[in-house]
Amino acid sequence: MTPHPGFAYLQARLQARHATRPDDAQWRALAATRGLPAYLAEARRTGLAPWVAPIPEGSGPHPIEHTLRHRLHETIDEINRWTPVPWRSAVAWCHWLPEFPLLGHLLADSRPPRWLGADHHLLPYLHDTVTARRAALVEAGAGALVEGWEGGAPLAAWLAGWRQRWPRVGRAVRRPLDELAETAEIHLRDFPSYAISDAWVARRRFQDRLRHLFRRHPVEPAALFSYLALLALDVERLRGGLVERAVFAPVEVEA
Repeated sequence: MTPHPGFAYLQARLQARHATRPDDAQWRALAATRGLPAYLAEARRTGLAPWVAPIPEGSGPHPIEHTLRHRLHETIDEINRWTPVPWRSAVAWCHWLPEFPLLGHLLADSRPPRWLGADHHLLPYLHDTVTARRAALVEAGAGALVEGWEGGAPLAAWLAGWRQRWPRVGRAVRRPLDELAETAEIHLRDFPSYAISDAWVARRRFQDRLRHLFRRHPVEPAALFSYLALLALDVERLRGGLVERAVFAPVEVEA
């Protein structure tokens, strides 16, 4: 199977979105700000403006995270509407990624943290018992992820589910997708072991690899999923900057 002709339309939309991603100078300007209001003001001068527009200056960390996850769900939906029909199931599977770290709370024996209740994407699973929460996730189509979490291999379970949702593809289309998956697996496997001073270098190396795949395989599924991975990295970085300033507000010292 060759890539669907609809990928030409999708690629044009993704290229336009990719061009609005913050460059290094803009990220440095964001990093130099003190306090959440200043960070939000600086972000609104960049392509991140739609992501921070709904966030008030006095937001706490949990509302910030809820807002960013909600916006990421909306963006995945939007991109999926542009995606050729045979690949929409694989893109829809990406909806589990914004909630991925939170599945551990749902599958724990203890009651989930109260703040999860503010995330309407998780409300259908917030039952009193882990048995009921597990059953709700399975009914929603996340049975493989539940088994992955319980078996200690959640990422492998997500990747397996993603691959199962591909249409039939030839080797030329599959190869860069496999390369993308392997690149992500290696990064996520090794990242926790890096020293803090090396973490951003590793993240930048991963980002450069994703950019390479995005540019090398235009009008192919690999470009679509490489862009989604780049988007997730930007949201992760934005989240870090926002939450850090929401938690550690600058202290004003009187003269």
